[in-house]
Amino acid sequence: MESLSEFYLDTELQELDFNYISSLLIASNYPLEELKKFDRYEVFPLLHSNLLSVAGEWAEFDEEWLYARCERFYQKRFSVRHRILYLLLNVFLYKMRKAYWTEIEKRIKLS
Repeated sequence: MESLSEFYLDTELQELDFNYISSLLIASNYPLEELKKFDRYEVFPLLHSNLLSVAGEWAEFDEEWLYARCERFYQKRFSVRHRILYLLLNVFLYKMRKAYWTEIEKRIKLS
């Protein structure tokens, strides 16, 4: 979760960031599609507002706070209402992190 939260900081990720995030995601041993679901249904619902904020968080999110809140969204993950709500919202905001996923996917596929 922490590595995916980097997508939501008010900074632009650099080559070293992509390499680091990719290495963490690869080490997790989760398939790419499952990682995307973690993003879509747990991290995105929690942090999407930072993408819209004029003065959003730019350093990092508190790890304990992040895990505790993502756990709550994980438990809602299979709710039809939750999935529909965040799928629709994601349609509008995915473009803000699509390039990040493209970079991550390249690195994961090369590993």
